[in-house]
Amino acid sequence: MLRHTNHFTFHCTTLLGTALLACSCALATQPDSPTAPTAVRALSQDADAISTMSTTDLRKLVSKLSIERRDSSLTPEEKEALSTKFQLVLEELKKRGREDAAAAPVPTGASAPLPPATPTPPEQLRAAWKRAMAITQELAFSAANAPGRSNLQEELMRVQAEVRLDPASAQVVERVPVDPRLLATARATDVALFMAAQNRTPGGRIIDPLFDFTKRVQADLSAQGSEVEIGIDSPLAMIGLTGMRWQVEDAKIALKEALPAYLGRLQELAKADADARRDREREANEVFLSTTVNVTWQGGKLGDLIEKVRACVVCNVVLADPQVADITIPKLHVGGVLPEVFFKSLQYIPLEGGSSITVDVVAPPEATVESGKAPTAVLAQRSRPMIIIKTPKTSQHDPSVEQIFDLGHVGMHPSNGDTSVKDIKSLIEAIDFTVQADGCADEVKVRYHEPTKLLFVKGPRHAMALISKIVSIVKDR
Repeated sequence: MLRHTNHFTFHCTTLLGTALLACSCALATQPDSPTAPTAVRALSQDADAISTMSTTDLRKLVSKLSIERRDSSLTPEEKEALSTKFQLVLEELKKRGREDAAAAPVPTGASAPLPPATPTPPEQLRAAWKRAMAITQELAFSAANAPGRSNLQEELMRVQAEVRLDPASAQVVERVPVDPRLLATARATDVALFMAAQNRTPGGRIIDPLFDFTKRVQADLSAQGSEVEIGIDSPLAMIGLTGMRWQVEDAKIALKEALPAYLGRLQELAKADADARRDREREANEVFLSTTVNVTWQGGKLGDLIEKVRACVVCNVVLADPQVADITIPKLHVGGVLPEVFFKSLQYIPLEGGSSITVDVVAPPEATVESGKAPTAVLAQRSRPMIIIKTPKTSQHDPSVEQIFDLGHVGMHPSNGDTSVKDIKSLIEAIDFTVQADGCADEVKVRYHEPTKLLFVKGPRHAMALISKIVSIVKDR
């Protein structure tokens, strides 16, 4: 779908100018009423003033208005007023030309020929217009008092009047269909990508290829002195052209000639974007493969599997128990799995001989995702987790036993026969230290009952033997 609607400024046509002039003259013969619109009164006054001017002055005024209309600083209202006045002057000159064509000879010098009865060939109009542009440029770079400047100004006014009064220079508005190739390419082109290639900042006016193409052609024509305006009628998929008839025809030719090169440029842009996209996808895939486990395992020892995984991806695997490396891992095939996930999953696979493993993963702090980077790129940059593989703790412990120790004589002082709380506390700390060193702290339960001075202990038989020795040593002190 085309994105833009470009409204055209339709200049007054010959019939409209004639109608306005007739209306103005009719109003001029009547007294102004208080309710007459200001715009109509101003138009009537312009028509009256124009009708009293000499033909030479009218030609000078045409050239002057033509230059003023191209002033980019004018407001739309000012441009409209100048266009209306310009049409009134042209209509007056054409009217006089029709009346005097049979009787008046062709003037020379500052007085340009009156409008010809038949249109002048376009090539002659182009040559005359080119001469006018050359004179305009020469005047722009010459001093105000330069010799011959007045002659150049008179020649410029004469040439411009000749061209503008020619029937082939009548103001026209035409619409031509958008070339299907350009329409299809414009619809298929990513607007954001296109604007980025044109160095246009996001948030500004959206410029699509179709609008850009017409404006480029118009800019090229304007550089050659053309006054044609080119725009887009989005609902109809039409290109609108407004200007002198012969310049509109030149614009049609320019649009056709510029299209192949513009389409080629759009195709190059699309190809470059596709290539860049493929490069990004290939790079992301390479990063993904370098950070994941992709392996086909025919079965064998865990130690050999770890080496095979390390050959294709960086990972930190630690065997807590040396005998774990000899555990047999059955056949398997995996792809695109993170190392920690892969090794973690091994603990759920049935192993030969009833063997089993446990896997602990010590993960690093979460990595901060940097703006504009893919998750795989962030994954490749962060530190790898530690993967610890070990055999589970066996459940074949000594059977638990219970024992009660009488601590009534621990810490007894001859003076008062009381038991020192400090000595009981030291005893319990000694028991705790012993079972911690033995690795059975989780299996030993110790409770002390103060009123009866009894110590209740439950735990493995070998731990109970250690605790009994400690209690005996304390009692014998």
